[in-house]
Amino acid sequence: MVGSFAMFALMRLVAAVPDKAFVYIAMGLTPFLIERMPERWRPDVLRRGGAVFCGAVVMMVQLLPGVAGNALDAFFQKPTLDRKTIVATKGASQTLAHIQRVVFFGTLSDAGDIFPLWVYGAAIAIAFTGTSLAALVLARISEASFLAWSRSIILAVSASYLAKGLWLVAAG
Repeated sequence: MVGSFAMFALMRLVAAVPDKAFVYIAMGLTPFLIERMPERWRPDVLRRGGAVFCGAVVMMVQLLPGVAGNALDAFFQKPTLDRKTIVATKGASQTLAHIQRVVFFGTLSDAGDIFPLWVYGAAIAIAFTGTSLAALVLARISEASFLAWSRSIILAVSASYLAKGLWLVAAG
Protein backbone atom coordinates (compact mmCIF):
# COMPACT_ATOMS: atom_id res chain seq x y z
CA MET A 1 0.00 0.00 0.00
CA VAL A 2 2.83 2.40 0.83
CA GLY A 3 4.46 1.91 -2.56
CA SER A 4 1.20 2.10 -4.47
CA PHE A 5 0.08 5.32 -2.77
CA ALA A 6 3.50 6.92 -3.32
CA MET A 7 3.45 6.01 -7.02
CA PHE A 8 -0.17 7.16 -7.29
CA ALA A 9 0.86 10.61 -6.03
CA LEU A 10 3.87 10.73 -8.36
CA MET A 11 1.78 9.70 -11.37
CA ARG A 12 -0.77 12.44 -10.57
CA LEU A 13 2.07 14.97 -10.67
CA VAL A 14 3.69 13.66 -13.88
CA ALA A 15 0.48 12.88 -15.81
CA ALA A 16 2.46 11.63 -18.84
CA VAL A 17 1.21 8.90 -21.12
CA PRO A 18 3.85 6.83 -22.97
CA ASP A 19 3.45 5.40 -26.44
CA LYS A 20 1.10 2.40 -26.46
CA ALA A 21 3.52 0.19 -28.43
CA PHE A 22 6.30 0.94 -25.95
CA VAL A 23 4.08 -0.02 -23.01
CA TYR A 24 3.08 -3.35 -24.60
CA ILE A 25 6.66 -4.21 -25.53
CA ALA A 26 7.90 -3.32 -22.04
CA MET A 27 5.16 -5.40 -20.39
CA GLY A 28 5.91 -8.30 -22.71
CA LEU A 29 9.67 -8.23 -22.23
CA THR A 30 9.71 -7.75 -18.46
CA PRO A 31 9.03 -11.36 -17.36
CA PHE A 32 11.49 -12.72 -19.94
CA LEU A 33 14.18 -10.31 -18.72
CA ILE A 34 13.46 -11.25 -15.10
CA GLU A 35 13.96 -14.92 -16.04
CA ARG A 36 17.49 -14.01 -17.21
CA MET A 37 18.39 -11.95 -14.11
CA PRO A 38 20.74 -13.31 -11.48
CA GLU A 39 18.75 -14.62 -8.51
CA ARG A 40 19.94 -11.84 -6.19
CA TRP A 41 18.50 -9.14 -8.49
CA ARG A 42 15.11 -10.72 -9.16
CA PRO A 43 12.07 -8.94 -7.76
CA ASP A 44 10.86 -10.65 -4.58
CA VAL A 45 8.04 -9.39 -2.41
CA LEU A 46 9.70 -10.87 0.70
CA ARG A 47 13.01 -9.01 0.39
CA ARG A 48 13.61 -5.88 2.42
CA GLY A 49 11.66 -3.11 0.66
CA GLY A 50 10.30 -5.64 -1.86
CA ALA A 51 6.65 -5.12 -0.95
CA VAL A 52 6.94 -1.32 -1.21
CA PHE A 53 8.78 -1.59 -4.54
CA CYS A 54 6.17 -4.10 -5.76
CA GLY A 55 3.34 -1.72 -4.84
CA ALA A 56 5.01 1.15 -6.67
CA VAL A 57 5.70 -0.88 -9.82
CA VAL A 58 2.21 -2.38 -9.91
CA MET A 59 0.56 1.02 -9.47
CA MET A 60 2.67 2.57 -12.23
CA VAL A 61 1.81 -0.27 -14.61
CA GLN A 62 -1.84 -0.21 -13.54
CA LEU A 63 -2.10 3.48 -14.42
CA LEU A 64 -0.13 3.36 -17.69
CA PRO A 65 -1.37 0.37 -19.70
CA GLY A 66 -4.08 -0.59 -17.21
CA VAL A 67 -3.01 -4.23 -16.85
CA ALA A 68 -0.63 -4.96 -13.98
CA GLY A 69 -1.06 -8.70 -13.49
CA ASN A 70 2.24 -9.77 -15.00
CA ALA A 71 4.14 -7.03 -13.15
CA LEU A 72 2.65 -8.24 -9.87
CA ASP A 73 3.38 -11.86 -10.78
CA ALA A 74 7.08 -11.05 -11.23
CA PHE A 75 7.39 -10.43 -7.48
CA PHE A 76 5.85 -13.79 -6.56
CA GLN A 77 7.75 -16.25 -8.74
CA LYS A 78 10.41 -17.35 -6.26
CA PRO A 79 9.17 -16.49 -2.78
CA THR A 80 8.74 -19.01 0.00
CA LEU A 81 5.05 -18.20 0.39
CA ASP A 82 2.48 -20.93 -0.18
CA ARG A 83 0.11 -20.76 -3.16
CA LYS A 84 -2.91 -19.67 -1.12
CA THR A 85 -1.02 -16.76 0.44
CA ILE A 86 0.27 -15.75 -2.99
CA VAL A 87 -3.20 -15.76 -4.54
CA ALA A 88 -4.76 -13.89 -1.58
CA THR A 89 -2.00 -11.25 -1.52
CA LYS A 90 -2.15 -10.74 -5.27
CA GLY A 91 -5.95 -10.49 -5.11
CA ALA A 92 -5.83 -7.82 -2.40
CA SER A 93 -3.12 -5.93 -4.33
CA GLN A 94 -5.11 -5.97 -7.56
CA THR A 95 -8.29 -4.85 -5.79
CA LEU A 96 -6.47 -1.86 -4.28
CA ALA A 97 -4.88 -1.06 -7.65
CA HIS A 98 -8.26 -1.11 -9.41
CA ILE A 99 -9.82 1.16 -6.78
CA GLN A 100 -6.91 3.59 -7.13
CA ARG A 101 -7.26 3.49 -10.90
CA VAL A 102 -10.93 4.48 -10.66
CA VAL A 103 -9.98 7.37 -8.36
CA PHE A 104 -7.09 8.40 -10.64
CA PHE A 105 -9.18 8.55 -13.82
CA GLY A 106 -12.42 9.74 -12.27
CA THR A 107 -15.62 8.24 -11.03
CA LEU A 108 -17.83 5.56 -12.48
CA SER A 109 -20.64 8.08 -13.04
CA ASP A 110 -20.27 7.80 -16.83
CA ALA A 111 -20.02 3.99 -16.79
CA GLY A 112 -23.46 3.57 -18.33
CA ASP A 113 -22.41 5.70 -21.31
CA ILE A 114 -19.64 3.28 -22.34
CA PHE A 115 -21.51 -0.01 -21.95
CA PRO A 116 -25.02 -0.76 -20.75
CA LEU A 117 -25.04 -1.24 -16.97
CA TRP A 118 -26.04 -4.90 -17.30
CA VAL A 119 -22.60 -5.57 -18.88
CA TYR A 120 -20.92 -4.45 -15.65
CA GLY A 121 -23.22 -6.71 -13.62
CA ALA A 122 -22.40 -9.64 -15.90
CA ALA A 123 -18.67 -8.91 -15.58
CA ILE A 124 -18.94 -8.90 -11.79
CA ALA A 125 -20.86 -12.19 -11.84
CA ILE A 126 -18.26 -13.76 -14.14
CA ALA A 127 -15.44 -12.53 -11.87
CA PHE A 128 -17.09 -14.08 -8.80
CA THR A 129 -17.70 -17.34 -10.68
CA GLY A 130 -14.09 -17.47 -11.87
CA THR A 131 -12.81 -16.80 -8.37
CA SER A 132 -14.98 -19.56 -6.93
CA LEU A 133 -13.84 -22.07 -9.55
CA ALA A 134 -10.22 -21.03 -9.11
CA ALA A 135 -10.49 -21.81 -5.38
CA LEU A 136 -11.44 -25.39 -6.26
CA VAL A 137 -8.39 -25.73 -8.50
CA LEU A 138 -6.13 -24.08 -5.93
CA ALA A 139 -7.23 -26.58 -3.27
CA ARG A 140 -6.26 -29.52 -5.51
CA ILE A 141 -3.00 -28.33 -7.06
CA SER A 142 0.43 -28.80 -5.50
CA GLU A 143 2.83 -25.95 -4.71
CA ALA A 144 5.20 -27.05 -7.48
CA SER A 145 2.39 -27.33 -10.04
CA PHE A 146 1.06 -23.92 -9.02
CA LEU A 147 4.43 -22.25 -9.60
CA ALA A 148 4.99 -24.11 -12.89
CA TRP A 149 1.54 -23.22 -14.24
CA SER A 150 1.86 -19.63 -13.03
CA ARG A 151 5.19 -19.24 -14.78
CA SER A 152 3.85 -20.73 -18.02
CA ILE A 153 0.77 -18.51 -18.01
CA ILE A 154 2.83 -15.40 -17.20
CA LEU A 155 5.21 -16.08 -20.09
CA ALA A 156 2.33 -16.83 -22.51
CA VAL A 157 0.49 -13.62 -21.61
CA SER A 158 3.76 -11.68 -21.83
CA ALA A 159 4.44 -13.11 -25.28
CA SER A 160 1.01 -11.87 -26.39
CA TYR A 161 1.80 -8.38 -25.04
CA LEU A 162 5.11 -8.41 -26.88
CA ALA A 163 3.39 -9.50 -30.10
CA LYS A 164 0.78 -6.74 -29.73
CA GLY A 165 3.49 -4.12 -29.15
CA LEU A 166 5.49 -5.28 -32.17
CA TRP A 167 2.31 -5.33 -34.26
CA LEU A 168 1.59 -1.72 -33.22
CA VAL A 169 5.13 -0.71 -34.22
CA ALA A 170 4.81 -2.48 -37.58
CA ALA A 171 1.38 -0.93 -38.22
CA GLY A 172 2.88 2.53 -37.65
